[in-house]
Amino acid sequence: MARGLVPGISFFGADRLMAELGGDVAAACRATGVPAELFAHFDVPVSLDAGIDFLELAARSTGREDFGQLLAQRQDLSILGPIYAMMTMAGSVGEALAILAQQLQLHSSGLMLTLDRTGRGLRLDYSLHVFEAERDRQVMELGIGLAANFVRRYAAPDWVPADVQFRHAPPVGPTVHEAMFGATVTYHQDRNALSIDHATAARPVGQASAATRHILQRLMRERLAFEPDALTLRVEAAIRALLPYGADCSIDAVSTYLGASVRTLQRRLDDNGTAFGILREQVRDDLARKYLTQSSLNLAEIADVLGFAQPSAFSRAFSRANGMAPLRYRQRNRVRPTGVSATRDSFSRSRR
Repeated sequence: MARGLVPGISFFGADRLMAELGGDVAAACRATGVPAELFAHFDVPVSLDAGIDFLELAARSTGREDFGQLLAQRQDLSILGPIYAMMTMAGSVGEALAILAQQLQLHSSGLMLTLDRTGRGLRLDYSLHVFEAERDRQVMELGIGLAANFVRRYAAPDWVPADVQFRHAPPVGPTVHEAMFGATVTYHQDRNALSIDHATAARPVGQASAATRHILQRLMRERLAFEPDALTLRVEAAIRALLPYGADCSIDAVSTYLGASVRTLQRRLDDNGTAFGILREQVRDDLARKYLTQSSLNLAEIADVLGFAQPSAFSRAFSRANGMAPLRYRQRNRVRPTGVSATRDSFSRSRR
């Protein structure tokens, strides 16, 4: 799948849901550039930016901030085709999620997942490539919802994640978030993530033999080897996982995280026309713009999350990169809630 494109099947059911909620699907397609024939022929590729804009417009026009969550209830990860088939042959839930994290970029290079071990189990971090859309609330909630539904299939119908984190502000009014995630969902966080306890991660999934799984793993590595910028995307995903709250995000730390030598990492980035320092600053600026437009964190809190020593240092760096001060950028680009103003919940400095 070429950069910036995603299979149309990714938006399966979005038209019906929007129509049921009183939205104008045809008008949304015209406004966002989504092909009108998409919902009749799901093999049509869609610009990822256009698809994201469609979901955001659907949420605004129907007054449902939980549109992505509602759509997650109508889909499952079978929209990923062969990736889903590999997942269902995995030995455990944790192994299936590892396959998802490794392979998602073959579905769309604009989507990124990392899977990390924590003290409580596994954490799946979900994000967009730095050059994709800023307004990603609905696609993030859709992705996290689909991952939770996959785990629930092998755990229990009433299973809820150990923890769910969203970078954006909380929704206004009643939504399906608590029904989907229980009381574990929090907002204004440093990442979009789903956490799974050890016992759930160990739950069995498929019945494939160890030999079959070994063959699948080899095939996955070979598929990724044909992606010219696979390592660049993995580096970006690693930076996103390590950057918040000033964690060590040096090239040495990232190379260790990825299991690659610093020399290999530098050479492959150079082959793709970039460098580690450039990529790290692009990611940090992308996260800054998302916090400014999607959350109500103040500048000091954003500076803290992104590892700046002082808010003034953050303001200078942001102004250099974007041609305007952070507060002016927020005023011009702020994503407004679909209802009345939300009361901001407390900001967690947990390093989970």
